[in-house]
Amino acid sequence: MELFDKVVVVTEAASGIGYEAAKLLCHAGASVYITDRSVTLGRDAVEQFRAENSSLQDIKFVAMDVDDAESVARAAEEIHNDVKCIDILINSAGWEREDLTDDTAAVLSGAAPHLRCEGPVNVARAFLAPMVERGEGRIVNVACDGCLSPSPRVPDLCLGCDRVRLFTRELSGELAGQGVNVNCLCLGPEGSIEDERNAGAKGNPAANSPDPEAIREAILFFASPASGHITGQMMRLNSDRTEAA
Repeated sequence: MELFDKVVVVTEAASGIGYEAAKLLCHAGASVYITDRSVTLGRDAVEQFRAENSSLQDIKFVAMDVDDAESVARAAEEIHNDVKCIDILINSAGWEREDLTDDTAAVLSGAAPHLRCEGPVNVARAFLAPMVERGEGRIVNVACDGCLSPSPRVPDLCLGCDRVRLFTRELSGELAGQGVNVNCLCLGPEGSIEDERNAGAKGNPAANSPDPEAIREAILFFASPASGHITGQMMRLNSDRTEAA
């Protein structure tokens, strides 16, 4: 699938799922805004993507902390000064396995971004109005599959992903008939690209999860015109089922 005429914003794009999504969309020909709270890693990603792709497309970094509404608003203003309206928003949770080892207390207390679900809401709010005005757009939210298959190690881990799923359902309903499609990808139990690469190891909770290529293909499908007739859906990539959000 080719996206040469599309402008995309990817959140938390300096690492993990966001990085892989941005890389894929760059390869598909889209002009991509790489956003992340890490300026250093975000700029490194842009340089890498520019080296790998055509100079005919725009690949830019914009600093954005998805959990800070003011930061999101500033980033959206900067992007909208370049383009009146983006075509695709990849709302990546940016969650990695390290959250468990480095700040488990924050995860369980709800202090971690992926538990609060504020980030995806902040970002959607900042970019949605021009899409609605134009009557066209794609929003792809990313969550782990724990909302349906809770982690046995940390039962409350995926509460935020459940909220992302519900947010997808509610937003898609509000936008029904307005040309903006909102869908959600639910990844393996812990949603990390690194976990997917290590899938299959004995005792690994991601052993039943898809490989990274399956994740990339799903993101590309929801971002492309091929998904124009689909909204309000949750795609579970660690099973053969696709369910309504």
